[in-house]
Amino acid sequence: MRLLAAVSVLALALTAPAAADWPEFGYNPGRQNVGPASTGITAANVGKLKRRQIMLDGTVDSSPIYLHGVTVDGHTHDTFFVTTTYGITLAIDATTGLELIRRPANKTSVSAVWQPIDALTLSATALWVGDWMDVPRAGGASSVAPGYNTINLAANYKMNENLVVFGRIDNLLDKHYEDPLGFEKTGIGVYGGVRVIR
Repeated sequence: MRLLAAVSVLALALTAPAAADWPEFGYNPGRQNVGPASTGITAANVGKLKRRQIMLDGTVDSSPIYLHGVTVDGHTHDTFFVTTTYGITLAIDATTGLELIRRPANKTSVSAVWQPIDALTLSATALWVGDWMDVPRAGGASSVAPGYNTINLAANYKMNENLVVFGRIDNLLDKHYEDPLGFEKTGIGVYGGVRVIR
């Protein structure tokens, strides 16, 4: 589930001094919470600040750090690093608001739905996810997480106005993959049930 993270980025729509790093919680080991560099925010331009919120997995439960000129996957970014629930660390491009790791460069899905008779609906979805940069659960350097593909099937049969029987097969080809690294997804899964409509 995607939750609105408790991260707000204030951006000036004007030229500011070169960015200064905020390398750790509270700026330094003494948690001074004040950096030595000018922020460029003054009484004259504070009204031009804009609040920016981004969507992240989980809730940010620590003060973000900021580093400029960080190389991620061969590209240079000004970057915020935050830790979310379950200890997952995310790198966020300060300009675009996009996550820099755990974001595959390529992700495609194709779905088909067929209704051979009024009461029956069949569907299939194929998902292909390319490689992405990730940080292993046990810590250490970032590495490339291998991409994966899955096929999911589903069927719904309307018995009458108040009763629907449904079934679903997830990961039909029983692919084994981790997303994120260190968290293996289940193999093939078969589910079914009855839905009562009132």
